[in-house]
Order: sequence, then structure tokens, then C-alpha cells
Amino acid sequence: MTLEEVEEIIKQAVGFKKGRDEIKVSEVRMAPSPLDRMESGWLESQRWESYVGIARNTSLGVASLVALLLGRMILKRFRPETPPAPPDTQLQKEEVSAIELLTHRAKQNPEAVAELLKQWLDETEENRRRAA
Repeated sequence: MTLEEVEEIIKQAVGFKKGRDEIKVSEVRMAPSPLDRMESGWLESQRWESYVGIARNTSLGVASLVALLLGRMILKRFRPETPPAPPDTQLQKEEVSAIELLTHRAKQNPEAVAELLKQWLDETEENRRRAA
């Protein structure tokens, strides 16, 4: 609002008449009230509290990440190392040749293979009885 607008509002409120009344409106700066100072102090303290909260949460997040990384490094040390796998080609060739030999013998003499399997099963059952 301008000074003229304020003067008009006051003239209407008091019933101003020209020649009889005189009104003078001037602009004066008011001293800040104690409430204003307290409010600004309170706002400042709230701002700092929010900064402290952000710093606390950030530090907790960083500490969690560090703990996870350290835990992972420690678990890596306790994990047993797996030995390198033997070459599959040699093992597969031996298995294939053993299977071919057993198949050839079973075709030549099936009764002998049946007897051998029967003995293995009997031995296995005797071992089970002993263990029980």
C-alpha cells in the first residue's frame, strides 16, 4: 500500500472534513519485536537440526557400506579355494573306454556279468545289515 492509500483509509474511518481536520501520514520503521527475534532464532535452530539429521543419516549410510565391504573381504578369506578342474578330455576318454569294455564283456558273457552284479548286491546288503 502507498502512503496516499493509507491516508484515504484513515480519512474515511474518522470522518475527515476539509478545513476542519488535518491528518498527516508518515512512514516509520518499527523495531523488530522480541517475538520476531525469537521466531528467527527458532527457525535458525530448526535449520541446524535438519542439517544435523542429514549428516547423521549420511554417516550411518556410509558406515553401513564400509561394514558390508569389510564383511565381504573377510568372507572371501574364509571361503575355500576350489582346485582347478582336471582336463575333461582325458577323464571322458577313460570313462568311455571302460563303459565300452564292460558293454563288450556283457555281450560276450551275460551270465558272468549277472553273477558279478549279484555278488555286489549281496555284499552291499551284508554291509547294510552289519551297519544296522
